[in-house]
Amino acid sequence: AASYVFNEPRDFAKAETYALAGQKLWPNEPLSYDVLGRVRRAQSRLEEAAAAYSREIELNPKESQGWSVRGNAYTFLGQYDKARADYDQAIRVSRPEEVPGNAGTRALISAYAGDWKGAINELDQVIQATPGMQLDDANQPTIQNAGWAVYIALAHNAPDIAEKEY
Repeated sequence: AASYVFNEPRDFAKAETYALAGQKLWPNEPLSYDVLGRVRRAQSRLEEAAAAYSREIELNPKESQGWSVRGNAYTFLGQYDKARADYDQAIRVSRPEEVPGNAGTRALISAYAGDWKGAINELDQVIQATPGMQLDDANQPTIQNAGWAVYIALAHNAPDIAEKEY
């Protein structure tokens, strides 16, 4: 199913067929609902994606994945408080190496909500905190979060801020 969502040739109908088959074969497997949610998100059926991710969370509430992807669906639905709450929970249950990525993605919610400078400030806080997280590789999430800050600044015609973030 995922290959038809993310790779060429994209075919959301085939992806849906495989995702629903997986859900029927493995109804108590969190991955079945993660895949279905990704298909629904690709189809712009965001409420259904959030419902699939909710089932994923019910089956595996101690993994950050379900919380973060449902937060993503809520972000695209414009339900920013729900999105932030889900990302907060994702951060609480994250493995150490997942924290800066989830915290950075949580910061993006502010940009979607119209506060792009607030998003950059939040990203900067995550970037500053990342070296103290004692990760095997602090560079990857730092580069990712700084890249998002650069992109946000450039999208809002703020090259001075983008240069600082770079």
